[in-house]
Amino acid sequence: MRRFIIPLLLTLFTLLGYAQEYNKEHVGKIDRTLLTSDPEFKKWFVLGYNEYQPKDSFVVRLRPLLLDKKIVVVMGTWCSDSQLDVPHLINLLDELEFDRTRIDIWGIDRKKTEPANILSKYEIKYVPTIIVFDKDGKEVARIVEKPEVTIEQDLIKQLSGETY
Repeated sequence: MRRFIIPLLLTLFTLLGYAQEYNKEHVGKIDRTLLTSDPEFKKWFVLGYNEYQPKDSFVVRLRPLLLDKKIVVVMGTWCSDSQLDVPHLINLLDELEFDRTRIDIWGIDRKKTEPANILSKYEIKYVPTIIVFDKDGKEVARIVEKPEVTIEQDLIKQLSGETY
């Protein structure tokens, strides 16, 4: 029995260490450099970015809909949904040649209490939350936690006025 317990414990500690590796918390403004240079964030960001390929037909439809828009993303660097969808969104925005100065990404803590001004300003309950604003600052689209289909299809539906 002892022969099985030690390998089991070693495996368990290895898995726990691996799980914690992707749970690093960043609170506040996030830029792409942080996501691509921090060793812990880079692992999930680069993997998610590279694995996602938006369909060209959706990119063509979405490009004019995002013209003159601003995007705010509120995420948890510790959150598996954020780790999946934020790299996909950034890949999509790169495909669209979206102006990087018109996207703000904010990291929140696990308790969803900080930064309090961002959470209250954008009425954040779940992460990731992707919000699109028009040139007048009016919210025109919001994806909360997970897209219904894909990020680009959900944005096309909302920005074109289709029933969501």
